[in-house]
Amino acid sequence: MDYRLVTRLALRVDALPSDLGLLVSIDAASPAIGRRFLLMLHDALSHRAARFVQLIPSNRGDSGSVARLLPADSGIALLNDLHYIDDESLDMLLQRVHQSREKPLVVVATGRDSRFDDLVTERLRVSPLTLPEISSYVWRKVGTRLSSAQIEKIRDTTTGDLDAIDQLLDAHPRDDWNTPEATSPDSLAKARDFTARGEISTARVYASDTALPGEDDERAALATYLSVYSGDRPETAQLERLDATRRAFVALADWRPADIAALSEAAQQGELCDQALDESRAMALLGKSVTTGLRPVDIPKMRTPTGHNRLEMMLGWISLAHDDVLGAREYLRPRAEESAVMRAWKDAWLARTHYVLGDLPGALTSVERGLANVEARGLYLLEPLLLWTGAQTAAMSGNDALARFYFDRMPVADDAFLLQRLPAAMGRMIYTAATADLPSALRAGEELEKTVTVTDTQHPGYWPWEDVYAQTLLRAGLVDKAAALNDRTLDRQMPAGLVSVNAKNAMVHAAILLQRGEKTAGFKAYEEAAESLEGRHMPTYHARVLFDYARALRRHGRRSRAAEVIPQAREIYALIGAPAMVRRCDALHRSTRGSALTRGGNQLTSQEEQVALLVAEGLSNKQVAAQLSLSTKTVEHHLTRAYRKLDVRDRRQLADVMARR
Repeated sequence: MDYRLVTRLALRVDALPSDLGLLVSIDAASPAIGRRFLLMLHDALSHRAARFVQLIPSNRGDSGSVARLLPADSGIALLNDLHYIDDESLDMLLQRVHQSREKPLVVVATGRDSRFDDLVTERLRVSPLTLPEISSYVWRKVGTRLSSAQIEKIRDTTTGDLDAIDQLLDAHPRDDWNTPEATSPDSLAKARDFTARGEISTARVYASDTALPGEDDERAALATYLSVYSGDRPETAQLERLDATRRAFVALADWRPADIAALSEAAQQGELCDQALDESRAMALLGKSVTTGLRPVDIPKMRTPTGHNRLEMMLGWISLAHDDVLGAREYLRPRAEESAVMRAWKDAWLARTHYVLGDLPGALTSVERGLANVEARGLYLLEPLLLWTGAQTAAMSGNDALARFYFDRMPVADDAFLLQRLPAAMGRMIYTAATADLPSALRAGEELEKTVTVTDTQHPGYWPWEDVYAQTLLRAGLVDKAAALNDRTLDRQMPAGLVSVNAKNAMVHAAILLQRGEKTAGFKAYEEAAESLEGRHMPTYHARVLFDYARALRRHGRRSRAAEVIPQAREIYALIGAPAMVRRCDALHRSTRGSALTRGGNQLTSQEEQVALLVAEGLSNKQVAAQLSLSTKTVEHHLTRAYRKLDVRDRRQLADVMARR
């Protein structure tokens, strides 16, 4: 089942203008797969769509039976099996989809019917179940894990058709499926083969019946590799049997740079094949660079194409952490000969590189390509890395539905690897801070701060979270706590000399100085932070500093200087395609011109006018709070005062008054 097809369609339907209809035909491998697709789509839309969602089962009733089940107003109808729809319902459905502007209908339907052929807006194909999906489905239905030979037999008998699988399982007593079947003698060989091809989910089906993990060193190494890439922490007994190369890989997943370097160096002292030697050299390069804070000078030569691709990924990651975004982009660009696993690693860091460079479409392309690869192959270790950048980029691009979709997928288990927990917590903090959900942003920041006390993650450039958390603390009024965090961060990260890290930390330091009444020093710190990013090929960071600087200027009455800085930030945001931030710049710029808007002699303050303008544009109180970095209670306070001064009773009257401004 193509899960991304479900989510892509849900996002498209959710983003459709409310006065438009749509008819999508789903061509499924079987009626059961079609039903399953509609159930998944219903679940996805119910959590997201503003319109009413109605799931309509296969209906062979009398005339008009389906029409009576359609949403009365504008809505979404998920219709199972078009073939059985009656003529009266068909006429009503087509009228609602293509003709009505008052109560338009979005219809997603399975099954084929010639009456619809010329009217379907789009056709989508849903594939049969894959071997890992069959294994997972059978386990849920039967309650036990079957051997790979049994799963293969089910696949070959049913061709992945869900109806046929159900019939096959129901035709035999449950005890028959619980009886162990001899494992295939080539299971281990197949597990190795699929692992080499990056098909982690399929490899795990075969590896699961190669006796207990840890029976011998080879099986322990294979089981560990598959577990780590699947995002499952291996058992301690399994880890004890690993060689240094595999333990270094686990150290990477748990972000222990010193162990990465030491174990990779130790592995090179033994007898290794060329590919294992290349892997150890590339891992050692990363570990040393992180622990020393220096870019590598002596680049080892790789003996295999796989090793060369792995080295490029490591060098791209290191280059990005050291502000060499152009170099990172070159190292991380797709290569025709690289493996699916290396492509997923590269896409995680290439997406981040595109984001920093201000190429937001490129960032989302890399995120989507990476997520498709992750889901198709079971590389779930890398999913949070992609979601972190995806949520931040989508929000800046103004695609709120996509940002929310990425955010909803971020939670990971408490015992997940650090390479999963760090970006997941960072992504949650960034997204919730941007949507004015300060309690959630603070919880994510506290999680990151707690992680630092257990594992050292403050390697400059690799996991940049401190500045966002400090800003969140400031917005929550926790100035002393923000200052303490900023002081620790500056002491640790300033010596590295990374421009992006220092500029973002300086921006926080400037805000703290202003909070404490040190205006001259605060504005100077902002100026220096903005100047340091000029010409550095990091427009996303540069625009962020400029915008925060302009906002601080306006708040402290420096309107003329704010009016000079805002257009600089707006120009960058417009160039990189960030409409949400362009709108925030425009709203900020309007507020710097002073307020002459009055009614009955009552003049709005600049903050009241700014809130009123955004509400008049159709934003909710929560959205206004996010735009202006205020709490929702503060927005409500300013809006109430604006209502009273302008003598209006609701948002519609406010919009009329603001339109006549």
